[in-house]
Amino acid sequence: MFSREDGRSKRSPESRAFGLDDILVEIGQFGKFQFCFFLLAFIFIIFNTTLQYGFVFTSSPVVYRCRVPECDESQSLMYEKPWIHFSIPKNPGGHFEKCQRYTLNSTNDQKSCSAESYDRKVGIDCGNDFIFRDGEVTISNEFEIFCSDEWKLSMVGTLGNLGQFLGIPLGGFFSDRYGCTKVLAFGGFLSAITGLVRSFSPSYFIFTTLIFLDNLFSSTIYGTVFVLALEIIGPKFRIRFGSLLRLCAGFSKFLLAVVAKTYPNWRLIERIFYIPALAFVILPWILPESLRWLLSQGEEEKAVLTLKNAARINKRKLSDFSIGKLLASNRERLSLGEEKKQSHLREAFKIFPRRIINCSLCWFANVFLFYGFTLNSVLLGGNKYNNFMYISLIEIPGTILAFLTINRYGRRFSLFGYLLMTGICVTVIMFVRPDHYNLKLMLNLLGKMLITASSHTLYVFTSEIFPTNARSGLFAFCLMIGRIGSMVAPQMSILETYSFSAPTILLASSAFLSSYMVLTLPETNDEVTPITLQVGDKIEETDVNIEMETKEKHFVTNI
Repeated sequence: MFSREDGRSKRSPESRAFGLDDILVEIGQFGKFQFCFFLLAFIFIIFNTTLQYGFVFTSSPVVYRCRVPECDESQSLMYEKPWIHFSIPKNPGGHFEKCQRYTLNSTNDQKSCSAESYDRKVGIDCGNDFIFRDGEVTISNEFEIFCSDEWKLSMVGTLGNLGQFLGIPLGGFFSDRYGCTKVLAFGGFLSAITGLVRSFSPSYFIFTTLIFLDNLFSSTIYGTVFVLALEIIGPKFRIRFGSLLRLCAGFSKFLLAVVAKTYPNWRLIERIFYIPALAFVILPWILPESLRWLLSQGEEEKAVLTLKNAARINKRKLSDFSIGKLLASNRERLSLGEEKKQSHLREAFKIFPRRIINCSLCWFANVFLFYGFTLNSVLLGGNKYNNFMYISLIEIPGTILAFLTINRYGRRFSLFGYLLMTGICVTVIMFVRPDHYNLKLMLNLLGKMLITASSHTLYVFTSEIFPTNARSGLFAFCLMIGRIGSMVAPQMSILETYSFSAPTILLASSAFLSSYMVLTLPETNDEVTPITLQVGDKIEETDVNIEMETKEKHFVTNI
């Protein structure tokens, strides 16, 4: 079915053409040039991780309870006391209520602190008279966001992801027209400025406004870095490099939790990560532009210069003959496609709308589940910093799992299996009692590992399923739909107050539905990356022809 020696499909329309992958093999598929990019990509991911998940700690609700006048001594106002078990009610999740305490029995004239003194059927609000467990400082206790106002804390994550939702199509639009590197540098620098200013916010309104702008400016960082990486890495190492980027993402979240635990003050956390991010402004001078974008725009001289620099750094030789073949092949593709001055995105939606819709729905489910497991980790109980470290580190085996299966079983069936198992895992969590902390933590870790493997597979799948001259825009569109999932995920904690099982039902349903939808997408394993829309449209047709031909050969062999 496929030729394993060169990693190309025998039936691919572009397999006979000389392309950029052939040049990458000649100049080195993963040499010093690509390694330097990997180091830069790691820095980008650290910043991007802080941007996306920093609100978990900067705007997280602090742990507090009502002050009980009959029991709390003014000299020793500690959260954990033995008498809170009979003076403070518990919520359906098994945690102590933050804003209510039991009222005294009408017969308790002495107002003594004993179990018999309280009526456990009647709870009363305690106003703003609280006892805090920890010394952490978030916007919750700094801006006095407690009790019925805690929905404002969940809105921080939603507003940030709304900025991502609106910024991703803008980033894709500008990337397709002005290049990935320029958009990456400009957006990252503006985001760093916005985040640094936000660390001095005097109010909740200013904080959330700057959160929105921050995410708007930096919405395409991870997707752009991922696409750039796949384009400069040779075919042999492409999947491995993508796996390394995912490993970096998990480690970056772990690093975020370590910093937040060491410096539990939201203003310090923001400054620690955003001050170094000002270096984004120098990217156009040190980061090469997307080679495939340069070729698709006819910027041949710049593309050749980048390739020669890469060959020199890798200590390899790039022949003029190979350059000539690449440029000739590129001109032929552009002339056949006749798409250089057309609206690629508009044409793409006409050519394969079903593929775009299905891919977008898969992105929604993956992002919704990924964020759901991540955000839920700090609400399980125990130490939220440790929980977040565990849920971050579990991404490492999840990424390795995807790396081991993505080629062996293909992109489509790997994605189907991971989503199906994630749905089963979420369903099991729904029936675990709230007080079984260890079991819930283990199931959350298992679910996070599976959805990490699914997300990694989907990143690779999406980058291969769309053609080069519209890839950035279509990739951005799928990410934009995925951001709806990340906008909804922070609100699950609010939904849980109305229906304890509703969040898990929504998560499980999205996993099962998307596992079915992914089966309608074409397989891209061992297919050459398409350049034009017409070629990209033939992937599905090619898959069908190959499968039919394989079945015919199998039938003849059996006869």
